[in-house]
Amino acid sequence: MWSVLFCAGLGPGQANAQSQYPEQILRFAEVVLYNGKILTMDRDDTNFSIQEAVAVRDRKILAVGDSQSMLAMAGPKTKKMDLQGRTVIPGAISSDSDNIFPGGDWTKTTQIGSHLVASGKVLEWGSGSDEDATKGNSLAGLTAQQLAGNIKTVAAMAKPGEPILIRATKTYPPEVKQWTFKDLDKIVPNNPLVVSIAGTAVLANSAMMKLAFASGLSKDLFCVIKDSNGQPTGQFCQKAAGFLMTEMRPWPDLESLDGIMRTFRKLTAEMNGVGVTSLIGHASAVDFIIAENLFHRNDLRMRMFMSVDLRTNPYIQSFLKHIGNIVDFSLGDMVQIVGGHIGPLDEGPNVPDNILTHAPRMVIPEIPALQGDTEHTGENQWASTTWTHRRWEDMTLPEKMQTEWGTVMEARKLGWNFAGMHNMGSKASQIMLETFAAADQQKDGLLPLYRPEALDHNVNWSPQSIELAGKYKDTVRFGLQNTIFDQREAKGLRGEVMAAQWGELMHSMQPVKDLVDKGVPVHLEMGDPWKRAPMRLIQQYVTRKDDQGRVWGARQAVDRKTALLMATRWAARFVNQDRSLGSIEPGKLADLVVLDGDFLSVPEDKIATLRVVMTMLGGETVYERDRTP
Repeated sequence: MWSVLFCAGLGPGQANAQSQYPEQILRFAEVVLYNGKILTMDRDDTNFSIQEAVAVRDRKILAVGDSQSMLAMAGPKTKKMDLQGRTVIPGAISSDSDNIFPGGDWTKTTQIGSHLVASGKVLEWGSGSDEDATKGNSLAGLTAQQLAGNIKTVAAMAKPGEPILIRATKTYPPEVKQWTFKDLDKIVPNNPLVVSIAGTAVLANSAMMKLAFASGLSKDLFCVIKDSNGQPTGQFCQKAAGFLMTEMRPWPDLESLDGIMRTFRKLTAEMNGVGVTSLIGHASAVDFIIAENLFHRNDLRMRMFMSVDLRTNPYIQSFLKHIGNIVDFSLGDMVQIVGGHIGPLDEGPNVPDNILTHAPRMVIPEIPALQGDTEHTGENQWASTTWTHRRWEDMTLPEKMQTEWGTVMEARKLGWNFAGMHNMGSKASQIMLETFAAADQQKDGLLPLYRPEALDHNVNWSPQSIELAGKYKDTVRFGLQNTIFDQREAKGLRGEVMAAQWGELMHSMQPVKDLVDKGVPVHLEMGDPWKRAPMRLIQQYVTRKDDQGRVWGARQAVDRKTALLMATRWAARFVNQDRSLGSIEPGKLADLVVLDGDFLSVPEDKIATLRVVMTMLGGETVYERDRTP
């Protein structure tokens, strides 16, 4: 359909004029898009310029302006596209993309020996049938007994002695938090077994504990949970959990890598189809392996801005001594390291651990509070109070150094920033910002901080967290996940949980207008091509309506130009890429999206109906509607 609008060739007069110059010094535009509405995002506010045409050369924007001027830059081989009045915007930038990254949370995936089960998908509750457990289906069921049945089914596929690492659903039955190695021994008595539940909490059977302690895990490490006799219970959190989930995990086999690489290519094609050209997220070792492979095969259709996995690493000092600071290292302009990442301080609203807040939530039967969450403000994942019986405020410095807090302290000495970290609640934000401030005050640093801190999600805010965000607005960036509009569910129990837990306080969630007015650097995070596609997100934050027409926090609505900035230029600013991405300006990378209508005039409640006609990455077409398979 659109190929007919691309044409090459020049009029006789233009050809004669250009023939006066030697071919070697003539460098025409490679692509010209004209007769459209180019929303340049060339300012950090809504007064950005709107042009008619854009010219592309050498993967970058050559110029923007009126159609006549841009067409004058065309040569005999230039591709020209008549936009017929359509809108062009910069390629959208998707943060919180760990679920799109091929390896994402590899260290928490379901794996038997070196093979990823169902591509490492989460093991949901269910009947424990062979089909459900091995195909990664979304299973019905509610009980710990059913989860145990699934674990047993997966374990039956293992060879004698093969390690079994399972990622159970985050919305686990609360009684599972009280399981010990004795419970797991009844399910899997012989093979080493570790089960990841929520946050950094894991459970291990006696065979896995024996293997881990023999492999170097210290019984004295904070978060090796012990009973009244001082013996390990099989419950592990923080860096003790990291040892089990990473050090005890074999590398995946080639079959598994091929499978997740195919999935990644499919997902990136779908993201291109909704106008996304860059991904930002916390990455695993597997992500770097696959990104390198695709880059050298010239088969990478998405920019990847990746943070290095430093989370729950009990050997963080040794690790840093081996690699130093590798932030900003890259593969051309396609893959770049933008920081490190650590484990979160809180979980999600559909998880028993819940989000870490200042104001208490209403506890609903479907998501009961954990034993350590006596104030109903969430479980601090760094303290793991339910298991350790330690409150974050009361922990000693040596104890904190054995948590993610210690990782921030050690990495900051070498100038590491942290990006792509999940952060839901206001209290989690406060502790995270206070941790960054404490790290900056250390006197023995070897490198300064060159990049901003970048926090994902940021659903719940309080006056304290807003004040801190304003205080640190020059060094910390915030992504906003649309969880208030697409509420998470407790699978098999309740379709929506946030409104039930927060009631009228839902209207104070994500006070976007207040944050923007205070100059706090926020943007719209995406992370999938379905519920969080760019145009859908923009409509939600402009109207503050969910799919049922309910309005949450009408006063915090922003105009469509601001929302578009939040999906492009301000999203690039999240990881300091706004010098090369996020706007249509000469010298910047030519990541462009053509929409099938006028973004500025379509009714607010119809913005999500705008469809992508074409997506260009560095001036090359990576998606064309009706032509891309």
